[in-house]
Amino acid sequence: MLRLALGTLRTRIAGFAGAFLAVLLAAVLVTGAGVLMESALRAHTPVERLDGTDFAVAASRHLERTPAMGKAKDGETLTEDAPKETARIPADLAARVAAVPGVQAAVADRTVPVVLPDGSTVEAHGWDSAQLAPYRLTAGQAPAAGQAVLDQATAARLGAVPGGTVQLATPAGARTVTVSGIAGAPAPAGAKSAVFLPADQTAALSAVPDRADFVGVVLAPGADRDAVRRALDGIVRDAGPQFGDPARPQPKLQVLSGGSLGRLEAPAVTGMQDATTAVASTFGGFAATAAIFVVAGTFGFSVTRRTREIGLLRAVGATPGQIRRMVSAEALLVALAAAGIGTPLGYLFARVLKALFGHAGALPPGFALHDGWIPAVVGIGAAVLTTQVAALAAAFRAAKVKPTEVFGATPGKRRIVVPALRWLFGLGGIGGGIALLIVSLHLSGDDGASASVGIVFTFMFGVGMLGRPIARLGVALVGRLTTLFGGAPAQLARANGASDPARISAVATPIALTVAFVCTVLFLNTTVATETVAQSKARTTAEFVVDGADRAGLGADAVARIAGLPGVASASGTVATTVLDGSASDATVADARGIGPETARVLDLGVRSGDLAQLTGDGTVAVGKLRADGMGKDVGDRVRLWLGDGTPVSLRIVAVYDHGFGFGDFLLPRDVALRHSTVGAYDKVYVSTAPGADKAAVARALAVEGHVLDRGAYLGEVRHDADRDAWASALLLGVIGLFTAIGVVNTMVMATGRRGREFAVLRLSGTTRRQAFAMLRHELAVVAAIGIGLGTAIAWVTLGAFSHGITGTWAPDLPVGRYLAVAGGALAITYAASVLSARTVLRDDPVAAIGARE
Repeated sequence: MLRLALGTLRTRIAGFAGAFLAVLLAAVLVTGAGVLMESALRAHTPVERLDGTDFAVAASRHLERTPAMGKAKDGETLTEDAPKETARIPADLAARVAAVPGVQAAVADRTVPVVLPDGSTVEAHGWDSAQLAPYRLTAGQAPAAGQAVLDQATAARLGAVPGGTVQLATPAGARTVTVSGIAGAPAPAGAKSAVFLPADQTAALSAVPDRADFVGVVLAPGADRDAVRRALDGIVRDAGPQFGDPARPQPKLQVLSGGSLGRLEAPAVTGMQDATTAVASTFGGFAATAAIFVVAGTFGFSVTRRTREIGLLRAVGATPGQIRRMVSAEALLVALAAAGIGTPLGYLFARVLKALFGHAGALPPGFALHDGWIPAVVGIGAAVLTTQVAALAAAFRAAKVKPTEVFGATPGKRRIVVPALRWLFGLGGIGGGIALLIVSLHLSGDDGASASVGIVFTFMFGVGMLGRPIARLGVALVGRLTTLFGGAPAQLARANGASDPARISAVATPIALTVAFVCTVLFLNTTVATETVAQSKARTTAEFVVDGADRAGLGADAVARIAGLPGVASASGTVATTVLDGSASDATVADARGIGPETARVLDLGVRSGDLAQLTGDGTVAVGKLRADGMGKDVGDRVRLWLGDGTPVSLRIVAVYDHGFGFGDFLLPRDVALRHSTVGAYDKVYVSTAPGADKAAVARALAVEGHVLDRGAYLGEVRHDADRDAWASALLLGVIGLFTAIGVVNTMVMATGRRGREFAVLRLSGTTRRQAFAMLRHELAVVAAIGIGLGTAIAWVTLGAFSHGITGTWAPDLPVGRYLAVAGGALAITYAASVLSARTVLRDDPVAAIGARE
């Protein structure tokens, strides 16, 4: 059978070109996405500052449910969820670790971000942490109160020498310190900039002075490493509750060593790596799904177009089983040949994806691609499996053709009978899409966006299964409209479509997929951007916003100074943090803000019920309306959350508010947010001015504290950031949209190029080339209307559900100009591919064409 398949391929190279191209591009896309995904999974933060550290005792990165948090689906532990903020441990644990025989030093390490005079942000640590690298003095002496030691590179960059002074912007405000010494460390530790302060001063600058990020352990020379490890494990087991309440044992402690120490010295980078893994996995899943759609449609269409050849084989005695084996062998050879070329190209395409993801800010610093063998196996396997399924599905139908049906001028048209299995899968796909749609009504953020793209593919699966009856219905409706003004060519186009719905379906389905996917991805982001700006505008009543991002945050003393400036009526700082909602079986991450009692003077949060004045103490929370509705909660109810650092809490809702989008789904008392966030400082200070105040003078005074924006500039920055994020996401997933568009071109060329005999019959019966093109244009109008209409309908209901999840209304933001560009692009691609192919076909002599091989 392989010999027969090889012979068929040799004599029908042009006929298999479209299928070959689709499989090749699919292999490129799947392999490239696989390389990116594997690289994200294998990525790890290199050990630099802790290169001289043997062990570290730190909090577990994984959350655990206490009895108060309820049960998880798979037991007590949620190993897939991790705190988004630094989970700190008791600093006095260092004394117990230091008492272990063989331990030379046990250091309670704290990281405090500071900004240097040149604007760069570096980490400040206690001087006792220097030995974890180890850093050693090359000049000067250890720091005392009001002093600091700089690493060699930082000192050289600033021109600092022992005895000089340097100004540091810290979370507690600006500090001027005297440089007491310069320190150096061997590579790789010496590659990182660092500032060392006295240990007690670093603790004072930390959000929680009696807590440490981890305890670093340095062993004495000749120490028994295994014995020390066993002793540390014993300390961890006996450590007891970490938050003072036996019902709240988070976070559990763990002992780390080797490469796992990297996450401790760069938790932000580790968090980005986790996010990159999720993004790469999502992208890879969408890419694989799109590839399956395009390849299955293209290859299946290429088989169904060979009705005459298969009928002739049946006429000379070939059995249906032999036909299926021949088609399967052809599919295998095409898949292997295409994947053999596409897989190596996929590794090059991974470089393009890396550049796109990097441009969108979705990759951590120093992200490197790992060219392993697994993506190649997945790419080849996906190509072979998809072509086999598509080819066999088409061959089962084609093998049932009776030999007597194929000896006309054009292939015989069989009665449209959709097998029960296709009805089952088709209705199941549409039903699944509706179910996902209902679920997504209460999702927001990344969960809502991921569900939306899943809805598109689920609906498209159903549409693909029911393509023929949908095509017949579309031809009946749209074709009737074209015949009202198109004359004889339109009537002929309608008759052609009605007699061959398989061709209409094969062409309209990739058009619908392209429009639905591109519109969903593009307008998801515009909907988010528009709602973010709208709620920011409604929420922000302050005249000025002081941003502390370039100064390692703003401290409480900065807010006090701002509030005391002439012309300032009120000033309130907010703390950006996260929480994990533990009310469901799976924890979901949500943005949160810490606010104070004076926040209502500078921000209108649209309180719907309750009172934000009651947001005090450790046991209260305010919840955004959409989040509260999704949880089925109201004022007075309790919600179970993990705070950003993994602290489990049960909080009483004191208020429900409307204007939370782009700000936070949950509001916490400011002191609580400060204690449980990594930075422990205000991210922004909102300022309102007194009546008649000189706003220009106020702005100049505020500039001393941080980056100052008036209300208009702040809203403009919000819009800019939202648009940037929107276009970054659209750019990434636009790669998949481009692939589906190529699938449209490929299918159109195949569909038109194989109608040579049909066009020859028309030409010999007196039809002019002009009339043939007129008929083709009307067919294209019908096909485009069906494809664009289906794609638009799927995108609209999907976007409507997403909009409901974030705004409470079924009103997605659909810029008319952008939609027309998408629809017009799909129409232009369809028209250009078909007309150019038809020009080539119509150049052939009709007498020669009618006798040519199919």
